[in-house]
Amino acid sequence: MRRNIARLRLMSSANGPVSFRAFIAAGLAAGVSLALAAYPGLAQATPVPTVSLTASPMTIGSGTTTTLIWSSTNATSCSASGAWSGAKRTSGRTSTRALKVNTSYTLTCSGAGGSNSAATTVTVSGSDPVVVAPQLAPLTRLQTQQFAATIPGGGAVTWSVEGVTGGNAAVGKISATGLYSPGSAVGLHTIAATSVANTSQAGTALVAVTDLAGIYTHHDDVARTGQNLQEYALTPANVRSPKFGKIWSCAVDGEVYAQPLYVASLAIGGGTHNVVFVATEHDSVYAFDADSSACVTYWHANFVNGTTVTTVPASVPYESTNLMTWDILNEIGITGTPAISAAEGALYVVAKTQETDSNNNVTYHDRLHALALATGG
Repeated sequence: MRRNIARLRLMSSANGPVSFRAFIAAGLAAGVSLALAAYPGLAQATPVPTVSLTASPMTIGSGTTTTLIWSSTNATSCSASGAWSGAKRTSGRTSTRALKVNTSYTLTCSGAGGSNSAATTVTVSGSDPVVVAPQLAPLTRLQTQQFAATIPGGGAVTWSVEGVTGGNAAVGKISATGLYSPGSAVGLHTIAATSVANTSQAGTALVAVTDLAGIYTHHDDVARTGQNLQEYALTPANVRSPKFGKIWSCAVDGEVYAQPLYVASLAIGGGTHNVVFVATEHDSVYAFDADSSACVTYWHANFVNGTTVTTVPASVPYESTNLMTWDILNEIGITGTPAISAAEGALYVVAKTQETDSNNNVTYHDRLHALALATGG
């Protein structure tokens, strides 16, 4: 069967607009088929980027945070202005700093088709319509945090993390009762509690999730920088009274000159705990639970017996008369900071002792000891 065949060719005109020429071959038709050929110079429209920017929640209490959420299409880059700055991904979410006044944010995204912008303003009320406690929770990845929300007049709330109801595997998940479990993304995350009865009422808090494995040596690293580059909770703004200070104290048997060390998520005491290790001038090492104000002690190791093996009295010039004017008072035991090998599960420490033999001969020793992190043995 013969067909009519129509070929439609798109060609650019020398005078500007695209012209269309159709060539139709005559014949008996059972149908018509079209073949399109695009030629160089054909004008094609490039889509302009679209940008969306919002905050969740939009209204917060003074001194609290919210989550900025944005997305775009047809964009290859984005930049922030207003109350935030710098290059941004083409989509994402981030917690704001603590806000005390109404604050505006703008995001401009660009692509082959041009650029476009979106803006949002976070309203700051005199106080949180919903009060969330605690306001700041520092966590390791294996810890959880129970949050509580108080609504004027009472009522239920919906919990979200970074604007995601219930959270997700990245920013962490929060249950209907406010129990938060960290996800894969470290850093600051905004927890929000929104009134079920009135969704314009919401309150927020911050959780700071760190993947810091521990502080294993003096001043944190072999370069002795003292830096903790995985600290997300403490900032110059909150390291001050009344937000920063001593939380609790635990008794030890001597003065502490060595820097305490820390191991996160250690298998110890029948569970997994964050542990701080403290060495004293009485030749002792303690393993305390880093999160318990009850001073839970997982183990206590000591290298003296009180009779034939003791610490060195600070007044004894066993090496030099200069020792008598040092600033170490009472006794000398462990002065240097221990070192931890996470791979070996061991803590290494040098203890100084004064030892008396059966003939009352007195000698002085500096011995290197290895203690198992889990048991102190």
